[in-house]
Amino acid sequence: MEIAVHIVPPGGGEMQFTIPISEESFYRPIPGDFLNFREDDGLSAFYVLEIHHFYEKLDARYMAENIVIEAEPVILPAGIGSEAHKKLCESMNVSRRYPDNRS
Repeated sequence: MEIAVHIVPPGGGEMQFTIPISEESFYRPIPGDFLNFREDDGLSAFYVLEIHHFYEKLDARYMAENIVIEAEPVILPAGIGSEAHKKLCESMNVSRRYPDNRS
C-alpha cells in the first residue's frame, strides 16, 4: 500500500508535488488536521483537505492499494518555518495560518 500527501494550492486544485509517507505509519489524518514535517532548517506544515482511498480487487474482496492525503500549505508562526516552506507559501499566495497558541 502506498500513502502520500499531495500538496495542492489553497482551496484545492492541481497537485504541485507529493510527500511520500511510510506505509508503516499508524496515524491516518482526517480533514481538518495539520501535518508537520521536520526539515533541516525548520518545519513545513499543511492543512488536510481531503483523504482519498483507492482499492484494488483481489479475488472476491478489495484491498487498500493507495491512500492519498490532499493538503494545502499553511503559514507557520515566525521562527519555526523552513526557508523552503516560507517560499512555497509566498509562491502559492497562502493565507491560512497554523494555529499559534503562544501568548
